[in-house]
Amino acid sequence: MDDAHEVSSDVWCDLLCSLPRHHYPLWGQWLPEDGLLTFWEEERYGERLVHADPCVDATVARRLEDHYGPPDRLAGSRLHSALRRSVGAALIRVHSPKDARLAYWLGDEDPSYAEVEALTSGWLRKHVCFRLVGCRDAALRRRWAEAMLSGSAYRSEPLSRRWLGKKSQDERVREGGIWVPPDSEHPPMTPAEFAALSDAVEHSLGLGA
Repeated sequence: MDDAHEVSSDVWCDLLCSLPRHHYPLWGQWLPEDGLLTFWEEERYGERLVHADPCVDATVARRLEDHYGPPDRLAGSRLHSALRRSVGAALIRVHSPKDARLAYWLGDEDPSYAEVEALTSGWLRKHVCFRLVGCRDAALRRRWAEAMLSGSAYRSEPLSRRWLGKKSQDERVREGGIWVPPDSEHPPMTPAEFAALSDAVEHSLGLGA
């Protein structure tokens, strides 16, 4: 694809960063039912996108709970969130790369390891904030997320050696800085998709999202 027909990742990152950032849990705050969730971590040189969820199969509120856990306690299930699974696996490896719990955690069967779920919820709430783009078009939300995750190489400085993702068993996480790397490459964001994203961001700002 010709570069003239692509939107660089620094452009859409700057656009997303114009949205307010939120920390979980939110108490009593209105959220749109449909939207794109983008997740960010602070680093020395600014914020970095680490995950994007188009919320195709559940509401925004439901997906927030899937990722961060119930708002009133440190709990949750990695079976409902690839983000939790990836972060939890890195937390296990911090203790020991050969920890026997890792294979079970990466699988789809119990045991659930409540202590790791609690650690995962606590770490996510402390280190990962989110921004929300309200949009009712599920196909468009999915395309934005695909383009964002495939364009995740954007960053002005190398990843910190202290970043938890450096403990991931997945080389793509360690090198790319995205907690849930896409299974395949997707085309960059087009000007038309970026224009739709700009409109959705402007609308979300008007709603106070």
